Amino acid sequence: ELESVLKGSDFSVEYYDQLPYLKACIRESHRFTPPNVLANIKVLPQEVTLNGYTFPEGSKLCLNQIAYPKDPKYVKDPDMYQPERWLPDQVRSRKGTPAEVIDHRLMAGPFGSGARMCLGARLAELEILVVLSRFVQDWKISLDPPNQKWDLKQLLLIKADPFPKFKLEQRK
Repeated sequence: ELESVLKGSDFSVEYYDQLPYLKACIRESHRFTPPNVLANIKVLPQEVTLNGYTFPEGSKLCLNQIAYPKDPKYVKDPDMYQPERWLPDQVRSRKGTPAEVIDHRLMAGPFGSGARMCLGARLAELEILVVLSRFVQDWKISLDPPNQKWDLKQLLLIKADPFPKFKLEQRK
């Protein structure tokens, strides 16, 4: 996709709608390893009952950003990195099914949503596209050695533990 659309040039806004696979890769990265597990904290304005549990007014609820995206009830092969699941045809195929929950805007990325979303979210999303498109065009990236295993460790942010080793080879 990058070769056919960018043809070696830098990303610019005119290419934004022409790179669905690159955006799907970023979305899948956010699903696969969100920077933190809890997000979108809301204070309940009134008592709410969810799944038989009653939460009193004033309770703080937050969305667990790892539970739904890693649950096989909602995501086929949740431990596999599959950017294709975010391409438009796949998103449309989930409409009206329980799996549609992973397409909700609150699950879309690490920057929150609505009035309290990160002020720099749109800039950060564009910066990710700019840097990633240039990096992938210039470098071949692989795990070195290829069969490494790691766990996710929750610190301030989620990180791979042990952190994987990569090999970078400049593309010609």
